[in-house]
Order: sequence, then C-alpha cells, then structure tokens
Amino acid sequence: MSFGTGVFSVLIALCLLAIAGAVQAVPVTPDKAASVTGINVTTAGTLENPYAMFPVVIRQYEWSGLDWQLTQRSTATRDAQDRVTGVLIEEWDFLQQVWLSRNLIELTYSAGDTPDTITTSYWTGVWEPLTRTIYFYDGQGRAITELIESNTRGGWTNLTRTTWSYDGNGKIDTELEEYWLNLTWNNSFLREYTYSNGLVSEILENGWFGMWSPNQRYVYTYSGSDETEELVQGWSGLDWFDSERYLTTYSGGLPADYTSQFFSTSWQNSSREVYDSYDTQERLLVMTSQGWTGSSWIDQDRFEYEWDALTSVDESGMSSLPSGFALKQNYPNPFNPSTVIEFTLPAKSQVSVSVYDILGRRVADLFAGELAAGDHMVEWDGSDRDGVAAASGVYLYRIQAGAESLSRKMLLVK
Repeated sequence: MSFGTGVFSVLIALCLLAIAGAVQAVPVTPDKAASVTGINVTTAGTLENPYAMFPVVIRQYEWSGLDWQLTQRSTATRDAQDRVTGVLIEEWDFLQQVWLSRNLIELTYSAGDTPDTITTSYWTGVWEPLTRTIYFYDGQGRAITELIESNTRGGWTNLTRTTWSYDGNGKIDTELEEYWLNLTWNNSFLREYTYSNGLVSEILENGWFGMWSPNQRYVYTYSGSDETEELVQGWSGLDWFDSERYLTTYSGGLPADYTSQFFSTSWQNSSREVYDSYDTQERLLVMTSQGWTGSSWIDQDRFEYEWDALTSVDESGMSSLPSGFALKQNYPNPFNPSTVIEFTLPAKSQVSVSVYDILGRRVADLFAGELAAGDHMVEWDGSDRDGVAAASGVYLYRIQAGAESLSRKMLLVK
C-alpha cells in the first residue's frame, strides 16, 4: 500500500528534515507500505517495521544526461538479534571525493522486532537530534500509539500523535491522527478501514472541521493477494471524484513497476519506479525512478541495494565495469585554466575522450583514435571546440572505449 500509517506526521517530519538539510526519502522495498520513517500499515491491515528488511547498503545515483552519478548512500547497522539499530545517510562530495555525513536514524528495542523509539539526527559537526518517534504497545504486542516529537532548544516538543484500534480479527479498525497545538491534542484525521477477503479494500479518511466530515477515500484492487491499484478520491461535498492512482504490475510474482498518475480530464502519467532486478531470495537489487515528459519516461534516480556482505560496487559511481577499465578523477580539481585526465584500458581499443556541460552538450573533443592497453592521460586546456575559453561551472568528462563508457564531474573556476 502506498498509504502509510501516520502519513501526515511523516510529511511534517520530512519537512523538518528538508529544512535542516536532511535526507531524501530512500526507497527500501517494492512494498509500498514501507517507508524509512516508522511503522506502517500492510495490505493485511497489520503494522510492520520497514527496517526489518533494510539492506546493508543503499546507493543512490542521479542521471546526469550521460550516465549515473553517485550522490548518496545509506548504511545499516544491526544488533545480535539482526535488528536494525541505525542507518547512516551520507552524501558524496564529488569535488573532495569524500563521503559527508548527513543524517543518522537510530532505533531502540525492548522486546520483539518492532522499535520503541526512532530518532533522526542531522550532522553539524556533531549529531543534532531532529525528530523522535515513540511507540506504545498493548498486551498483545500491537502498536497502539505513535508519538512524534521535534527537538527544540527547550527539549522535546509534541508534534503529532497517531492512535490505532483493532477489530476482533486483530486488524486495524480505525486510525486517529492528532496534532499538538496550544498545549493540547487536536483532531486532524480519522481513518476507517474496510476489508474484503482478508485484505484492505477501502480506507475512508475523515477530516475534523468541528465535526468529522469525508475528506479522501482510498480504494484498493488486487490480483490474488498482490495489490495492483490504489485509487485516491476526493470528496466534493456531494460525491467522490477521482484524484490520483498508483498502479503496480508484476513479473514472475514480483513487482515490476509502480506508476503514479493524476486525473485531469483523463489519467495522466506522473512518475514511475521500475524494479529492474532481484536476487535469488527475491530481494530487490536495483530500482530506477523515472519522470513523465508528456510523451516518454526519462530516468531521474537509481537505487542499488546490497543485502549481505559488501560487494565490489565502485564507490565513484560506476558499477559492473570490465576489470582494468578505469577513469580517474581529474587533477587539479577544481582547476584553472587546465587539468589532466587519466584512464586505464584493459585491452587495445578505439577510444574517444570528450567534455560535456551539465546539460549534456558536447563542449570539447580531447582524443579520438586507437590506444593500447595500459595507462593513458589527456589534458583539457579549458577551451571549447572553437578554441573559446569555457565558462566557469561543472563539466562532465567522458571516455568511450568500444562498447563501454565512463564519466566523471569536474569544476572549472575562474
């Protein structure tokens, strides 16, 4: 389900994170119930801890127009019970070629696999706490309250509270969302769950306007136990109208893609997640997020997941490259007026080395011809193909050797 419990509290928390220069949301699994903030609702109407299936490492890349550039990684630590106790989120600084700490998510447990607290901090030279989520459980180990607090100079302050009730089958019956204002809890949303064949078929969301009134409705469609559509509808005051929908397709029993659409005069594509590959244990290995241009899908971000021991994914941003094929960071970097680019070939190859601007336009051609296996270098004097000095800014240098290519960023300053 793309609808997660405490979704509005999550949005508030993420807004606070954004203000503090915090982490982007990182997809964890194809299960749309999972987020990286707290316990979530499953399609069966129960609560789960998404960190229970958090990988060892998640690497995030951005599409430059030429290739994928490494931007961020999330690394998990676990306790003796294999429970995730922390997630360190770092940003790749391509100028210094180092990882910079951004955020730290810490989880504590008393018993079982669901957390007691989840604390998010951001790095300012020391870890500064930002938000804290506290869970309270009933005698059967079911979460009944989620309390989210924000850190202020005076200490922890209430932000939002979510309370769940359960039906006789142990499934979520209602979900009450409240916000803290004027030293008291105030109603925000009340969600009522309906089931069919043991799965959530509808969530009716009511907003508080002095009384509970319909606000949104979430309607779910399944193929067997697999969710294929989540339809979001708004309330006009007289009837329900279509607003958004989320479509999931499957291949071999596993999610293949997840498409977001919005309704204007007809359904229009918005974004898509493509689940490119899984391992033999059906764990996601690669996911690509794409945006819709109006006529086609374009790549935006790519996520690579490591589940066990660390693999040989190149920390510079290029993975699955042939042995011996390498492109080094230019030096000096930043530079003015010239810089040197070194690369290694595993075999004799037809090679081209070119420079592009950040929009993907070719600026300069540095070499084209055949080279033997081994180490090589070229120099860029900072001028374009017409011999005119290039402007200050970020550029990409790219080597093409046979069917393989590599690229990196460099900074020209004046």
